[in-house]
Amino acid sequence: MLRLTVSLAALFLLAVACSGGGQDEPTPAPTDVLPDPTASASPTPTASPAPAAIPALTIADVFPPRDLGQFGLDPSRLRTLIATGDVIPARNTDFIIREEGDNFLYTVEKTAGILAAADVTVVNLEAPLIGHCPVHTAGFTFCGRPGFTGALVEAGVDVVTIENNHIGNWGIDGIAET
Repeated sequence: MLRLTVSLAALFLLAVACSGGGQDEPTPAPTDVLPDPTASASPTPTASPAPAAIPALTIADVFPPRDLGQFGLDPSRLRTLIATGDVIPARNTDFIIREEGDNFLYTVEKTAGILAAADVTVVNLEAPLIGHCPVHTAGFTFCGRPGFTGALVEAGVDVVTIENNHIGNWGIDGIAET
């Protein structure tokens, strides 16, 4: 009997607590609960700041001068070697070169200063350079055009390697022409 009395008392207290203490409050209208979806049909545009120009880098920015005396090294004997990895004047790169009026320098204009400042710059040419390279923007048979060599020279490239999986895409003739 005591259990029933305690259970009923707990149920009564719970009902009173959930009812807001017995005060009658009006039920809010649906418009008071939910925002009007037509109030702001689209976000308010805000002005974006203009992108800042990226400052030009120098070789000193990439490889800052160091106190070599602490290592017992002679600074006059220090040499800088840059190895870029794969360079591929094919597909979309070649397409843009053509759109730029065969401006092969377009491909190196932002990096030439850094590459040329090194004592030795090495790149891996990932495609043969052939005179009859067709326009292509997809696929995995690559080629570039011989005019790209001028861009490599302008960028200060000293060594070009061609040992890779695409140099043979145009056969032995493509390798020989490269």
